[in-house]
Amino acid sequence: TVLYARKYINNDMPLMIANSDQIVDINIADFINDSFKRGLDGSILTFIDKEKNPKWSFAKLNNDLVVEVKEKEAITEFATVGIYFFNKGKIFVESAIDMIIENDRVNNEFYTCPVYNYAIKSGAKIGIYNIDFSKMHGIGTPEDLEIFKAINKL
Repeated sequence: TVLYARKYINNDMPLMIANSDQIVDINIADFINDSFKRGLDGSILTFIDKEKNPKWSFAKLNNDLVVEVKEKEAITEFATVGIYFFNKGKIFVESAIDMIIENDRVNNEFYTCPVYNYAIKSGAKIGIYNIDFSKMHGIGTPEDLEIFKAINKL
């Protein structure tokens, strides 16, 4: 569905993609600026998931760079929040097309996070920006939403 919006993506401008099932209590500009300061081609907002719950996707690092992401499989404790940054829209568009050509699906669906694997294969430098778990609120399931509402007395 993100790739469907490709006609609105400026291939030479930064692109941030946010799943609609999370709330984050951070200044999102810090996430974006960190990527530019580090000279990255893209960055993934993450948190430490000590439980390694397979409802998330996960990023594996080597020397502070992402070497692999996995959807719905805990390969590290760096779980992705669902907010993704590319310093140029074309990195996302080209990598997403490659993923679709390879028919790289999880549970018979295409996900956004695995696009980074194709960017990495093309030489992109991808990092993470880790936030405290208390700053991330998943609301993608009825149970998660009820927890969020209870914590925030809504």
